[in-house]
Amino acid sequence: MSDLKFERIAKDTEYFKLLQDSNQTIGVSHHKTGLGKLKIVDNGTEYGVLISDILSKNLSDWRIDKK
Repeated sequence: MSDLKFERIAKDTEYFKLLQDSNQTIGVSHHKTGLGKLKIVDNGTEYGVLISDILSKNLSDWRIDKK
């Protein structure tokens, strides 16, 4: 049996933090149309990859946003 449990339905544009340490934070944003982006903050730089790209495109075709 999985350790994951259903907590509640996500609100529009909500961000769920999955992992965090002193240098990195990894999370997923949610939007009204479904999952938005996998977001990674690494030493202050944020990278975002659309979940739709991860699910349906080759790695070389992913659009990676950097802030």
